[in-house]
Amino acid sequence: MNKYIFLMLLMLGVAPYCKAQFGPFKLIAHRGGVVDDNTDENSIASIEKAAEKGYYMVELDVRMTKDSVLIVQHDRDLKRFFGVDKRVDELNWNELQSFKSTNGHIIQKLSDMLRVVSDKGLQVMIDLKIPGYHPRRFEEIYTTLSDFHLADQALIIPSEDATDYFRGKIKLSCTRKQIEGYQQRKDYAANHYYLFSNPSPDDFQWAKSNNIQVVGVINYHPSKEDNYEKVARELKETGVEYIQLDSRFDKFFRKR
Repeated sequence: MNKYIFLMLLMLGVAPYCKAQFGPFKLIAHRGGVVDDNTDENSIASIEKAAEKGYYMVELDVRMTKDSVLIVQHDRDLKRFFGVDKRVDELNWNELQSFKSTNGHIIQKLSDMLRVVSDKGLQVMIDLKIPGYHPRRFEEIYTTLSDFHLADQALIIPSEDATDYFRGKIKLSCTRKQIEGYQQRKDYAANHYYLFSNPSPDDFQWAKSNNIQVVGVINYHPSKEDNYEKVARELKETGVEYIQLDSRFDKFFRKR
């Protein structure tokens, strides 16, 4: 590659050499991107780092403020990053703007985070953490995804109350049992759902034969002594292409 073109791509935030570093695997960055000691989860910086490293998608945790603003924040309260013993849904959007983490992170609106996702050429998984039925907010989520040309490839982990709204609009996370139940519906279509699990070879072949996308998972659990490298190896051997993971585990998928 011409060095001047290469430098121009880097200045634009595009790293072509990174796009191939995970080989055939499309990695989905858990909790908003690449997270480290200097980079908070669900931050603009974590999304930018995911793009730089060649991730395919980022997962964003979506909550709603007291005044119905859609924001990106995993925890229901502000203790862990902001040292504030208050719940997100007890605060208005303007109040949230006064809190900053030690890394300089400020909670962002969903729309602003999706703009960064789109600008960086990534796709998005939405983990919807809003209890209850809120059709106007659901519509806002779908419309914003569509405005940024993200809806077609988007995945969602919906609340039970949101499932019917998003069915047929965005792929819904499901178990095999759930999908088999949905197959009895008159409006069933394989592209309405994805299998979100670490499947057995039998489950993977079933999903493949039914044209259902499979997304594996490697997320850190402090209470468990999981052999994460073994899980990664099994996913690769099974043939799973899409994998949601904490960024600390992407080392298992880098091309040697």
